[in-house]
Amino acid sequence: MPGYEVRSATDGHLAACNEVRRKVHGFDRGGELKAGTGRVTEHDERVTGYTTDLSFFAHADGETTEDIRALIASARSFGGPGILVPASNSALFQWCLGNGLRSEPADEPDDRRPLQRARRGGPAFHFLVSPRAEVPWAPGCRVPAG
Repeated sequence: MPGYEVRSATDGHLAACNEVRRKVHGFDRGGELKAGTGRVTEHDERVTGYTTDLSFFAHADGETTEDIRALIASARSFGGPGILVPASNSALFQWCLGNGLRSEPADEPDDRRPLQRARRGGPAFHFLVSPRAEVPWAPGCRVPAG
């Protein structure tokens, strides 16, 4: 993404990543960023986003949707079956679909877990998989590209 540089996170990025998290959510998640899987987005010569990994059990934060797009666009692959994208960020969700990711159900229709269901009964998150990813609930089935 033009204007955004994504690189591997180092211990030196921890304070800046915590600042992004505090700016977005009001608290930090200090010890979760690890060198090796973590990545940072830099824009205007400062860290504006980060991810602990692009996988189902990881998290990412960015000051803007573009920060998160840059992290996703730079990924060579996802760890595990895919990533969760907030349903409230329709611009990011549409961008993901437009760039080859595929939406799969994150849970059963009558599952009412608070993490998976919004107050109005709709999904809180969209589960997205790479076109080449194997669907975990249907072993041997691959999601068609395009």
